[in-house]
Amino acid sequence: MNRLILVASFCLTTLLLQNRPHAAEVENEIFFTADLSGIIGTGAGFFDPSQDVLNLMGLDWVGATVVEEKSDRRFEQDAFNPNLFYSTMVIRGREGDSTKWKAKAEPEDRFFNWGWEISPDYWYTIQEDDYYAEITYKPNIFPIQLPIEEDVTVLFQVDMNRAKNYYTQEAIDPASVEWVGLKGQNSVLGSWAGSWLPTDTLSTSRTLHVLKDKGINGDKVAGDFVFSTLVTFPAGNEGGPGLFKYGAYYPGALEANGGVNPLDNEMHGTDHWIDIHVGGQAEIFNRFGVLEGLTGITERVEKLPESVELLQNFPNPFNPTTTVRYFLRENTKVSLAVYNLQGQQVAVLVDGLQFRGEHVATFNAVNLSSGVYLYRLQTENICLTRKMILVK
Repeated sequence: MNRLILVASFCLTTLLLQNRPHAAEVENEIFFTADLSGIIGTGAGFFDPSQDVLNLMGLDWVGATVVEEKSDRRFEQDAFNPNLFYSTMVIRGREGDSTKWKAKAEPEDRFFNWGWEISPDYWYTIQEDDYYAEITYKPNIFPIQLPIEEDVTVLFQVDMNRAKNYYTQEAIDPASVEWVGLKGQNSVLGSWAGSWLPTDTLSTSRTLHVLKDKGINGDKVAGDFVFSTLVTFPAGNEGGPGLFKYGAYYPGALEANGGVNPLDNEMHGTDHWIDIHVGGQAEIFNRFGVLEGLTGITERVEKLPESVELLQNFPNPFNPTTTVRYFLRENTKVSLAVYNLQGQQVAVLVDGLQFRGEHVATFNAVNLSSGVYLYRLQTENICLTRKMILVK
């Protein structure tokens, strides 16, 4: 019997018996370095240290508390390198739990998205007592720019291969897709108005642009399941960074979610984004349902994991989706599955080879009933199990 079978046997034996004791609380000190090069300056369109401040938010939203008397949420500018800003935070929580954070610039009216970073929340995993961590990164903060001075045309492209419907989590046959809708934050993209219905595409009140795979209107190759359209942002438009996402129209799509916003079927809780400015990005390429990394904008530096860790899902309780984060200390074959309390497998989130480092998986329980479920991470050498609660 090989090692993988032995580990699997052990997991199945202990799956319903595990009762993890609560660990004692520990303290971690985190030193943050925010690199504002590229946006620092004076006046409109810049982060101006003479009138703007950057604050570290969170670390007490979930999974931890902040020791306020030992912490300073306000980033202070480096006297010798004006591009760098520093903050030190001390948090208290249980080792192995996670908490999240992001930065916020003020005053709000000088920054896009009310000063909040446009990226999803960052996560930090609590280490052993008195652990010291350093995180260096570039915040996704964008000062409000002046209106664009000339027309800007952008080619939007979305790959529908391996797409899934968010509501049902069922695969979408790309050959059945008639068109893909595009809606977003910028006024040209509809300012998020409308009801995610085909009527949103009407020219008189368009809040949903139509992408097709016909080899026209910017589409490069007909029939490759990459749907495209050209969108022009006219001179005087607000420009700057903007969030957006897609919706797939195909037979049966309008029946999802009880017919409420049925074409909002790509992803929820996060969006794609673009920075619209003269001389900027002329083409954008996305994969349906996949949030691309903000390449060249954010870099986070943390220790590589020294052990396999399975974190508590978030949110928990949840309805109907939640995320599971885990860390691998080496490249290994991984199985991540969800079980009911009778030991029956209800979902497989991961099954295959993965590399060392941090990983995130999403679980959609839209077709399951409320209750307690178990999720199990199995590698060639270890098996870890935690509980999650679905409340509908």
